[in-house]
Amino acid sequence: QLGTKYQVRVTAVSDLGDGAWSNIVSNTTFNVPNMVSLTTNQVTRTVTSNNPSLQVTWSAPSSDRPITSYKIGYRRGTSGNWMKRTSNGNTTMVAIENLQLGTMYQVRVRAVSDLGDGTWSDIVSKTAFNVPNKVSLTTNQVTRTVTFKQTITGCNLECTIK
Repeated sequence: QLGTKYQVRVTAVSDLGDGAWSNIVSNTTFNVPNMVSLTTNQVTRTVTSNNPSLQVTWSAPSSDRPITSYKIGYRRGTSGNWMKRTSNGNTTMVAIENLQLGTMYQVRVRAVSDLGDGTWSDIVSKTAFNVPNKVSLTTNQVTRTVTFKQTITGCNLECTIK
């Protein structure tokens, strides 16, 4: 069984009988990768050409065997099906693109080795960028500025009226 500690001892067997038992040796079998640590600071919001996205970065967890990939799960809101992405090899960054403006998403990551999938990271929630809110403007906040220049021989006149 993965990640289990076993104790082993050996004896020789022949037609004349069994030999003495060896000393007991303990060892733990290889295990799937440890849990990825994912924090709010590792999920950042970006937007390019009205395309909101989340940039997710993480550090490789410790693992008995080489990590072959990472699985990234994300979903809108706090319930429903998880959408999946995979990063190849040792890549510890992924961009989740084409998100809905102003929508909250949950993100999680797990490492994968040849022994199987590690535990999902803690879930991080982040809201994709939204269009700016409507600006409220009153007539008291609007000013008019008129500037004119007049050149009179030998004199420059500049006046600003507010």
